[in-house]
Amino acid sequence: MAAGFTIETIKLPLLQKALEDKAELMLNKDLLTRNLRIDSELPLSLININLYESLQKLAPFGITPVQQLILMLLGEDEFLSPAEISEKIAMDSATLSGVLERMAEGGMIKREENPEDRRSIRVSLTARAKKMQEDLAGQRKAINEELTEKLTLEERLLLKRMLRDLKA
Repeated sequence: MAAGFTIETIKLPLLQKALEDKAELMLNKDLLTRNLRIDSELPLSLININLYESLQKLAPFGITPVQQLILMLLGEDEFLSPAEISEKIAMDSATLSGVLERMAEGGMIKREENPEDRRSIRVSLTARAKKMQEDLAGQRKAINEELTEKLTLEERLLLKRMLRDLKA
């Protein structure tokens, strides 16, 4: 058996107002915003000078963590549009534009017209950045090992599984 109701056309604005008022009471921005919550904590004992020193090992490359992330993305995909990069790293386009500009000035990326769509541009790595990527990968691996050395085997496996699930 189906259920329904009938309303006079003239009363539609009243119904709309009543529904909007009810929705405003029941829904809030937090409910309507996609959030990722990870039920895990980094023990405070791991946040110390050792973590800082580990991250400082990347300083000689002269790039920020966001720039490292962009380099990794471009290492996986030869060409990406700024919109694709923005979506993958969850950064607004205005901020990303400045990051890409600094990376281009630093000789890490090339921005060129997309031959498939002349209205858009695509971003790729320079030869310098490709070389830097090899060195960065080794350094990141060493840092990851150093940062996870205090975790048990089970904790490391759980962390890898959680990160793999996030990527999917």
